[in-house]
Order: sequence, then structure tokens, then C-alpha cells
Amino acid sequence: MLPSSRVVASVSIRSTLPEDIDDLLLEMRAADRAECAAYGLGDPAQRIRDGARNSPMCWTARDKDGHLICVFGVGVVSLLTGTGSPWMLATDRLVRHAKTLQRTVPAYIELMRWMFPRLINFVHCDNRTSIDWLRRLGFQIHAPVRFGFGGELFHPFDMGVSDV
Repeated sequence: MLPSSRVVASVSIRSTLPEDIDDLLLEMRAADRAECAAYGLGDPAQRIRDGARNSPMCWTARDKDGHLICVFGVGVVSLLTGTGSPWMLATDRLVRHAKTLQRTVPAYIELMRWMFPRLINFVHCDNRTSIDWLRRLGFQIHAPVRFGFGGELFHPFDMGVSDV
């Protein structure tokens, strides 16, 4: 089990607080805003707040000066099948701290997989940075499908689906 707060190099990771979501909504990178809009389903700000609140695991990464880097977690798809939906929304600071997070986030993914052996979600086809990030973390990226209320192209991605 990971501690509730962890500092690695110049990044600290801890459980998400409501004010982290407020900061995220102000500073979210353009690609993540566009992806949220492409999903559809009403007010993106409320969906993000609800998503973070309803995720059984949700963390915030901040830099040494306390600036938000990202918020990430896993939502419940099915407890019966052990399937969760990993997600991350970030600020432009993610690029500056990518190497540190690349070394740190796998431990959090292992924790997610302890609760949810199967992880599945979708990433917008235009979100190249996130697609590359997911590949480096070990997720399998699949051919794009139409998804969301706008019917835009998203890549399904998963981990643990074929080996469970």
C-alpha cells in the first residue's frame, strides 16, 4: 500500500482534495479540455468533480512549489468483473515532470490493479501526448472507435484484459 502522501524528486503525490479539482479546472491543458468536451455528457466541470469524488482511488501531483501537475485515479466500471477505469487530467506542467512521474505512476497503477485487475478507458485520437504516455506505462492502445455523444474517434486502451 502506498502512503497517503509521497514525495519523489521534485514531485509530491497525495490524496486529492476538493481544491485540487478547482486548480485543475483553472489550469487544465488544452488537449484534456478538448477530450472532456468530446466525451459530451453535460457540464465538464461537474463531471470532473463527480469523477474525482466517485473514484475509490484519486491522487494529486504537485511540484515542489505547490503548483498542480495532474490529478489521476481510477473509477469503478464493475466490481463483479474487477474492472476499473483509469484516468488522468493534467496541466501543462506535466511535460516538465514527465520523467519523474513515469517512474512513480506505475506503483499507483499496481495499486489500481490490486482493486481492479482489468483497467479500461478511452483516449481521444488527437491527444497524442496522452496516447504516448499510456503506451510508455504499459497500456495497450487499440484501433479508434466512435465514442461519446459527439461520435468522435477515441482509442480504447486497457491493461490486464487479456491476462485475467
